[in-house]
Amino acid sequence: GGRWSHDARPFVGHSDSVEDLVFSPAEEDVFASCSVDKTVKLWDARQRRQAVLSVVAHDTDVNVIGWNTHADHLLVSGGDDGVFRVWDLRNFQDNEPAAHFKWHATPITSVEWSPYEETVLAVSCEEQITIWDLCMEPDDD
Repeated sequence: GGRWSHDARPFVGHSDSVEDLVFSPAEEDVFASCSVDKTVKLWDARQRRQAVLSVVAHDTDVNVIGWNTHADHLLVSGGDDGVFRVWDLRNFQDNEPAAHFKWHATPITSVEWSPYEETVLAVSCEEQITIWDLCMEPDDD
């Protein structure tokens, strides 16, 4: 059988509790983390000194993140403030989300991109789940 190989050196960079982790769907050595320190960080497992990229993603704790498997440059984050944000990783260091939604009144507890549609995601908080299609345009009617 196979053996697990590991490197015991930790990835250090957050200043408070790490709340969620997600691996890149496109790059095997890349993953993202989010934290109570209000940041989302991108890491390259081959470079352990520090995060490759980091943004202050929310005004409060960042609880969850999700990586889009169809559009691998899109990451979503959800915070204690009830806000979820969509990040375009091609412009991540600009500290500006591609989209920002304040719909929920309580902390975001889960985010998940659809495995079938690249523009659809689900967001949950305490007792509510919402489905969002980011390519929908408002009706003029």
